[in-house]
Amino acid sequence: MKHLQEQLTSMQAENMLTEQNAPWLVENPNRKLRWDRYFQEELDLKEDKKLKFLIAQGVIGENDLDRIRRQTEVLMDNFTIRAHAEANRMMEQTTTTNIATFTTWALPLIRLIWPRLFANEIVSVQPMKGPTGRAHTLDFTYCSSGESYSSGSSIYPNEDPDYSDSPGECQEPNHLCLTLTAATLTAVTKKLMAQWSPEASQDLDSQYGLNLENEMTRMLGMQIEREINRTLINGVAAAATTNTNWSSTQPVAPSGWANATPRQFNESIFDAINDADNQIFTRVYEHANFILCGAGFANRLRKLNSFRQIDTSAGFANIKTGPNLFGVLSEQYKVYHDPFYTSDAAIVGHKSDNWLYTGYVYAPYIPLWSSPVIWDKTLCPAKGILSRYATYAKNGNFYATVTVTA
Repeated sequence: MKHLQEQLTSMQAENMLTEQNAPWLVENPNRKLRWDRYFQEELDLKEDKKLKFLIAQGVIGENDLDRIRRQTEVLMDNFTIRAHAEANRMMEQTTTTNIATFTTWALPLIRLIWPRLFANEIVSVQPMKGPTGRAHTLDFTYCSSGESYSSGSSIYPNEDPDYSDSPGECQEPNHLCLTLTAATLTAVTKKLMAQWSPEASQDLDSQYGLNLENEMTRMLGMQIEREINRTLINGVAAAATTNTNWSSTQPVAPSGWANATPRQFNESIFDAINDADNQIFTRVYEHANFILCGAGFANRLRKLNSFRQIDTSAGFANIKTGPNLFGVLSEQYKVYHDPFYTSDAAIVGHKSDNWLYTGYVYAPYIPLWSSPVIWDKTLCPAKGILSRYATYAKNGNFYATVTVTA
């Protein structure tokens, strides 16, 4: 079924989705040429340490790099279109210069950050070309009536072992339909401001040759990126259809675990994870392939015999805050340690290598935008930054949670 799904997607996606609503689906030669300088030589995505690390761990495939590049190109297009529109609208020389200056360094920043987005590791990323757009997901349904399930029912939670039985010679067989669902999304906005003193800016430039305005804007962008990560993680957790509890208190007789050593009993948390995986499999016919957990849950997993810590000493794990890929459990689950997630809880989920077959969508529009420098009566400049995006919880059956109880 998975092979059929991928085959149908590759053959039909270009016909179903146009340049208008999915511009990153196919390569645009003019767009590629426009941004080629940001992806050449040492800037080639194949040379990015984090992406190399994710490929080596099986989180993404080398074939995903072309898709990630096209997505980044679309976001750079979106930014440039808005920058030019703003420059044309505000004809004052100072404002135009500020926008041009921001564009000079913001585009490389977009190119640096967006291919590395954590969203690429757990959800489907579908950039929008405007403040509203369409998120697309794929499903297969029974199309013929009179069988175990009504026409239009999804095949995934509804197994019918007799649906494809032959009706007889020269009789029309039952139909299986490919359903491409499109939901209309509207971008929301994240925005922040920062203020600094002229003296601090002068001192930083004099002593270290650094532009304080750029450093402040980068920090604003990092904070917004962290908040977007939190929005996605919380959204996936809220969408999860089921929860499995695991008690950390070892039971007493007559339970079979009463005679186990504490270490043996602690291994039983893996049973709860497998139960969550089984719940996902029975609903979408796919096994879970990632776990995102808080600090306490991560510490429990580290002690399991089937856990393998990933070596990040070569500098590949260059995410300093937020969720980090740090191990593999039972050669099936990529495990992310998120210090800001509920300590003794975890999300168990399936991340498909098919962008249409997903439970959750992140749809960025304007990745980064900045205001001109704003001066007030205190002679301290300030600057604001924003990001616009939409999210879509399509199908919580791709996710389950595990909670540790006392």
